[in-house]
Amino acid sequence: MAIGGNSPEGYPVIRDTQVTSTATAAVYQPGTVFVHKDVNGEWALAKYVQLDNSGCSQGEALVTNYATLKSYSVSKAATSDAHRPHFRGIAAATIASQSFGFMFIGGYVEKADSSITTASGDYLGISASTAGKLTTINPSPNVFAVARTAFATGVGSVSIIGMWG
Repeated sequence: MAIGGNSPEGYPVIRDTQVTSTATAAVYQPGTVFVHKDVNGEWALAKYVQLDNSGCSQGEALVTNYATLKSYSVSKAATSDAHRPHFRGIAAATIASQSFGFMFIGGYVEKADSSITTASGDYLGISASTAGKLTTINPSPNVFAVARTAFATGVGSVSIIGMWG
């Protein structure tokens, strides 16, 4: 199989940098869930999605795109999405407007973008001050990730709590 083989459970497996590939036309079936294994042996679930007209950067939070009925369509989180329960995942790469790419929906995420300095073990939610970013400020009741390391404002590693998508 061109995408790296199958896991024992039947999910297709993508490896290393395959998860950061994007395209203007769908390369895989939109909405398909993949298992991702990175170069360090960390595992995650990734979903192949289409971004709305906004575009997003790697590590930004994605939410349901209510402007369409496509279940595989997502939008970059807006500040008004903070404290709302429609988190879908974290962008695995920069995805251009109306293009296809992967978002992480469970497990380890090496590059998640935070609007605030984060300590290892901090719980994260969607930022109410910076679009697309995560924050440790009042993430409850919609916590969806926990920091794996301490990192200054910007990119750091997290684990998504549960499975979203």
